[in-house]
Formats: sequence, structure tokens, C-alpha cells
Amino acid sequence: MAGFFSLRPRSITGLLLSSFGLVALPLIIAVVYGVVYVDRLTNQSERLILQGVKVTRTSRLLLNVITDMERNARQYAVLADPQLAKSFAENHRKFQRNLNDLQQLSLNTVADWKLDELAAQGQIIAQAIAADPPDQAHLDSQLTEFEPLRERARAISDIERDLGR
Repeated sequence: MAGFFSLRPRSITGLLLSSFGLVALPLIIAVVYGVVYVDRLTNQSERLILQGVKVTRTSRLLLNVITDMERNARQYAVLADPQLAKSFAENHRKFQRNLNDLQQLSLNTVADWKLDELAAQGQIIAQAIAADPPDQAHLDSQLTEFEPLRERARAISDIERDLGR
């Protein structure tokens, strides 16, 4: 106890400075905590913005690739040109890459997008195109699957847009 009392200020100025220090200490701690908290929020916001940009870009690419796949598939169904089947296969690889990119995002809504079902639907269409010799009836029935595929991709784009609001 004697050590504490020996730290007593010896003048009015010392008393004022030590009182000011005791009063200011909680304020300084609060300011430091606030700066750290704002920095954390800034980092989190930056991460969310980058993810939003990636979701936007990937969902738009996904819609474009589905359109390209459908165009190739419909042309192949009419012309049976092997080059169109190759173009479709390349677009299908892009489709799968886009789905993988979306799957890699650590968002809570990724599970709602049912990307596995979307990939399976695309794979069934790809198998119909790759069949040798092509089964025209099966191919024609698979061409109707592009509309639900496109609708699911639009739903992802809509969810992404809702996240930004």
C-alpha cells in the first residue's frame, strides 16, 4: 500500500495531469477499439464487394455460355456438323468452369442455387450431343431442356442482384 500512496502528485499540475490521464484512458481505449472495428468492417465490405462482382460476372457468363450451347446444339440437330459438336463441347467446358467458380464462393446462398442439378442437366444435354451416331429423337427432346437450364441460371443472377440491395 505504501507504494501506491508514494505515487501521489506533489503539485496541482501533477494532480490535474493524472486526473486527465485517468479520465482520458477509457476514451483512448474506445477510440482504438473503434478504429480496429471499422478496419474489420472495411475488410469485410471489400470482400463482399469482390464476391458480388465475381457472382455478377460469372452468372452473366453462365447465361451467355448457355445461349451459345443452345445455339450450337440446335445447329447440330439440323446440320449434324461435327464442328458444331466440338463447339458445343467447348462451351460445355466453359459452363462447367463457371459452375465451379460459383461453387467456390463462400456464400450462404450457393446451396440455394442447386449448382449440382444445373451441372447434371447440362451433362445430360452434352451426352445427347456427343452420342455417336446421334439419336435425333433423344437430341430433340434434350433441346427442350435449355429453357429450364436458362431459367435456373437467371434465378442465380436474380439472387445475386437481390444480394446487392
